[in-house]
Amino acid sequence: MSVMKRAVLLLLLLLAVGSNADPTVDPTVAHTAAPTADHTAAHTAAPTAAHTVAHTAAPTADHTAAPDPCHDLNNKIHLKDLHKLEGEWVLFWSVSDHDDGHSMLSNLKSSHVEIHADNETFIMTERNLYKTGPNRRDYFINETLVHNADDHDHHNIHSDNVRLEVDGQHEDYNDTADIIFYETCPECMLMTYNVKEYRFLLSYRKDGHHRDPEKVKTVHDDHKQHAECLKFPHDKPYSYDGVADFAHKKSAPPTEPPAPDAQTS
Repeated sequence: MSVMKRAVLLLLLLLAVGSNADPTVDPTVAHTAAPTADHTAAHTAAPTAAHTVAHTAAPTADHTAAPDPCHDLNNKIHLKDLHKLEGEWVLFWSVSDHDDGHSMLSNLKSSHVEIHADNETFIMTERNLYKTGPNRRDYFINETLVHNADDHDHHNIHSDNVRLEVDGQHEDYNDTADIIFYETCPECMLMTYNVKEYRFLLSYRKDGHHRDPEKVKTVHDDHKQHAECLKFPHDKPYSYDGVADFAHKKSAPPTEPPAPDAQTS
């Protein structure tokens, strides 16, 4: 076969093969076409609602819970630290767990306490004014501090040396008491006073801080929570009115009269 014929046959064969191919498909398209909608959505879709909530939701209740109102009651004052209570205090709020205690508190007008203490001695003078007679009762406690073996943390003051004066006259008083103080705030003193038949929970303010009207309104909820923690009922509380005088002095310091204007010549 001549060279010319072979060239013609080869050309016809190439034309036949080319006619069977899909002329609409560019072999480069498969590699350069834009991603499909499904493919794009899989990689660029916005986070789902569940994903967003998981990362932006508000803190759980465990993270926003209010402070434990009973936490303060873990801070019992050690006998060696009683000097922290040195000074004068005004009874601000009190409850009892017995009818006799309720009766005493319902008749109470004001109560003022003065404390002196060191590592060896505890002296407390309590002066009470009542609405009906006898109008005044003063209690004097003078105890040598004993670190009892059964008081492992040394918080309890056992008092069996209490002297009582009623309207200025000595009266026999043979009761004993156990006293525990709690540290709550710099101007506060919280005390449990336990006698044989019943208990008192007594909350004091530093003398000079007892006339703050905002405190009178706001602290009672804290007192109620402390009472609940210590298993005291609080439906019959004593509450200081912020103005009542004390047995031995006025509630407010006397005011100085205004100085007269200087005379002009």
